[in-house]
This record gives sequence, C-alpha cells and structure tokens, in this order.
Amino acid sequence: MATKKYIQLSNVALQVGTDILFQALSHTLQETDRLALVGVNGVGKSTLLRHIAQKTEPYEGSITYHGDPRIGYLSQIHDDGVGTVWEYLLTAREDLQPLREGLARMEEQMQAGDYDEEFLIRYGEVQEQFTNLGGYTLEADIHQALTGLSFAKDLWNAPLSQLSGGQRTKIAFAHILLSSPDFLFLDEPTNFLDMESLEWLEHYLINHWKKGLLIVSHDRFFLDAVTDQTLELIPQSTPELYHLSYTEYMHERERRMALRTKHYEHQQEEIMRQEEIVRRLKSGSRASLAQSRMKMLDKIDRLEKPYAFESPVITFRKAEQSSDLIFEISELWIGYDIEKPLFIIPHMSVLRGQRIVLRGANGCGKTTLLKTLMKELDPLDGYVVTGKHMHVGYYSQVLSHLRNDMSILDEIMDTGMNMTRQQARAFMGRFLFTGDDIFKTIGVLSGGERARVALAKLSAMPTNVLILDEPTNHLDYLAREALEEGLKEYKGTILCISHDRYFIDKIATHLWHVDPMSGELKVTGGNYSDYTRMKQRGTLAYSSPAQEAGEVMLAQIEKMGGRETWERKKKKRRK
Repeated sequence: MATKKYIQLSNVALQVGTDILFQALSHTLQETDRLALVGVNGVGKSTLLRHIAQKTEPYEGSITYHGDPRIGYLSQIHDDGVGTVWEYLLTAREDLQPLREGLARMEEQMQAGDYDEEFLIRYGEVQEQFTNLGGYTLEADIHQALTGLSFAKDLWNAPLSQLSGGQRTKIAFAHILLSSPDFLFLDEPTNFLDMESLEWLEHYLINHWKKGLLIVSHDRFFLDAVTDQTLELIPQSTPELYHLSYTEYMHERERRMALRTKHYEHQQEEIMRQEEIVRRLKSGSRASLAQSRMKMLDKIDRLEKPYAFESPVITFRKAEQSSDLIFEISELWIGYDIEKPLFIIPHMSVLRGQRIVLRGANGCGKTTLLKTLMKELDPLDGYVVTGKHMHVGYYSQVLSHLRNDMSILDEIMDTGMNMTRQQARAFMGRFLFTGDDIFKTIGVLSGGERARVALAKLSAMPTNVLILDEPTNHLDYLAREALEEGLKEYKGTILCISHDRYFIDKIATHLWHVDPMSGELKVTGGNYSDYTRMKQRGTLAYSSPAQEAGEVMLAQIEKMGGRETWERKKKKRRK
C-alpha cells in the first residue's frame, strides 16, 4: 500500500525584521488538495511558499513532511540553469542518471562480448527499473512539455542564458513537471506567460495534474479554474481557510467581514454603555455596585477588531471630448526590420468610446504597436492618422517613466497639475500612501507600490484616451478591483494590453488578436468570455481589417494603390 503523503503546518508564524506577517497558521496540505494562497501584498504568501518548499524552519511553529513528499517549486525568480534547454530538462530526473550511466556501461561490455547469463539477467533488471521510472519516455515527455507550452522548436537547443523572462518561466515549469513531484508549489506562475501558454497551463492542471497543488497568484480567472480551496493570510492575525473557489471565497469573505464588524460594533457599544453606568455609580458613591459591574465587564470575551482591508480609490479625470475618430491605420507595418515585420495592419479604425484589448503571443509586437500609435516609434511602412482634441495618458508595464531618485511626493507634484504639497499628500492618500510613506524614493518601493504611484500620476491628468500596457501587473486583488471600477466609470477610449482575463471581461468591448500564422491583426467583438464561448461553440468569426474599414477610407486606399501594395508586400513576405 502506497504511503500517504501530506504536509502539516502547526501554529506557524512568519516574521520579517520586527514585523509579524501572520501568526497561528495550522493546516494540513493533503496530496489531492488544490489550494490558493491569497492575501494583500506583503503579507508573506511567497515567503510561506518558499519556507514549505525549501523545508526551512518558520519563525514560530513547525512544518512536518509525512511520507517524504517531493515538492516541485516554481518561484517568481527562476534559476537560469546551465547548458541548453534540452540538456537542462534532462536533469529534471536526476534519479535516472545513475541508471542511464549504468546501462551505458553494461551495453559497452556486451558489445565487447564480455558477459554471461547472470550479467544479462542483471541488465534486464536495470533496464526494467529504468523503464518503470520513465527513462525511455523522458525525451518524449520533454517533447510533449515543450510542444504543450508552445515553446519555439528552434529554441529547444538554445542556451538558457538567451531566453526571455516568459521563456524562462515555461522552461522552469517544464523542468518541474518532468521531475514527477507529489506537490506543485507555484508562485505567480502566470507572470510572463502569453494567453496561449496560460490556457495550456490551465488545461494541464485541470485535466492532468491530480496531486497536491498550492498556488500564489493574482490571476483571479486562473485561480477559479484550477483551485477549489482558498487560504487567506491576514496581516498580524490568524489565517482563514475557505473550502471555496476564489470568487466564492470573495463573496463569503465579504459576508463574514460584515457580520464580524456588526458584532464587534455592537459589543463595543455595550461595553461603552456599561462603562458609563460604572462611571455614574462611582460618582454617586455606590462603589459596591460599580465594582460588581466592573467584574462583569472583565468577564466579557472581547471580540478582536476585524482587520480593515484598505483599497485605493482610483478615478480618472476626463478631458474635453475627442473627435469620433481616435486612430485611422492604413497599410501599417509594425516592427524594427522591414524584411521581418512583426505584423501588418491593412486598415483599422479606433473610434471614441471603444475599449480595445490587444492580445497575442509574447514578443509578437503588442507594445511596439502601442508605441507606434503614440508616435514613439516610426512604422516600417504605412501611416497612422490621429484624431482631434486628443489627450492621451500612457501606462508602461515596466514603469520606466518613474524616476528612482524621486520621492513619491515629488513624482505626483511633477504631473503639472499645480497641486500644493498638502493637496498632493491628500491625493496620494487615496492610493494608500500616508504619513512619511510619501517621502520614500521610488527606488525603494515594491512592484505593487510603484504601480500605484504610476496609476496615481495617470489619474491626476485629464485624458480622453488611455493606453495601458499590462496595468494589473504587480497589483493585489484590492488594487485590481479598484482599477477596474475606475476604468468602468471612465468615459474615454481605452487601448490596453493585458493577460488578466478577469480584467479583460470587466472592461473590453473589442479584442484585437495578432495572428502568428498570417502576421495579421484580427478583431472580435465583446470580452474574453464572449470569445471563448464562441470558440467552444464553433461560432467564432474574426473580422478582417478590411471589414472594419469604412467605405470612404477603403475607396481612398484603392485610389492610392494601397490594396495592390498590400497584396504585393504580403506575397513577398511569404516567399
């Protein structure tokens, strides 16, 4: 009978410096649990995951491993490894290496004719062990993993040092899967993954991974799909377990918080009433009755004040109304090399009030397109006509427009909005920067704090067009929800790159898809859920760029020879 494997946490607390992150965590992680680990930024989610995976002692309490479970741990920062992609993935099964080497030596001996019947029996036993452990299927498994993750075949033998962040994430995950762990511990696994790879990962975890799963992620759509329990870490308090998916947990948590707050406030009112009675009894020289009341008060089991989760308040200032036409795109070649454009747009219009989300594989040119529309990059060919009365606000996914040596206060006052220091401090309080936090320099901030500063600067300026590149990166769930609410109320036009499907569902009216096969841009109406429903039903129909064009503009393109030029260039590109 197989030994049951589980991980037991008993009264665990974690501390960073002098700060207690959380305390009194007791939980048993079973070998079939699918658990989401959630909480606000800085509460210790990644720290706890790392402690369990690396089997290090917590600040308080204990972590016990029953049945010697093997843990596959994907951290946010991946080990670069050595050698090529294929060589690195072969090391995922270190237990096979001695058997592989032993078989090679025995085969050399057999080729030399130096063997007997006992030797052949021994060779057969080693070969059977190697087979049972998956030795002969490892290379096929590597092939399947790389194919499933849509990892470009021309990179299978590339040096690991040449890979991008997204590519390293894929290889790190493939390495973990190939090691045959009993538990998967994934820390922000969707970071850097494009939509296709993310959908593959979801499908794999839902349909093929039947062992233990513990995930830290800000991707709410992903958590709903792959987990059925949620463990919330609460600052300086005892974590709470919900036997619910993420969305169900959020509803139940809100209900519990409202009930606890109500009970706490009622108890505080009763305590204050009793204390007032005691004060009056004392002033009336009725000390014995006052003493009796005091004893009653001392016996009350006082409720802990519920933790106040703070959300930023994000609203976007609206500039004057723009023209109906925001961008008119014609024969636009996007990229850096005319011989190898990233993709091509024959014609496309962006109209006032549209909320467009651009999606496609990593490196396909989504950010390049946004920069081309903003005239930060010149197109390889074609042109972009911009509308009138446009006031554009831009959010960069790398937050490169923030200066590390500037304070938060100086950054917000540098927006040109003529705020006084007092007004700037009050404004940044809406983004959870209070007290002396306002004097911190950008360079010492966490990713989530930097993102909030960038959003504050963006929202302070009047705009009627927002161009957003991965705006939910680094934000915790409270900040993401605040951003969604702010964008839902925004009356301008939005062009956005995002892999956050929950976010896309909240804001999108159109999706632009970069087709990697044709190198063209295709359009669907609606949000991500609309797109997946049409895809599942077999009713998905893309609009071509030409279909999106107006009759007048098409006539102009024809007159200028644009259609002929487009067809000629397309044929040349495919040669």
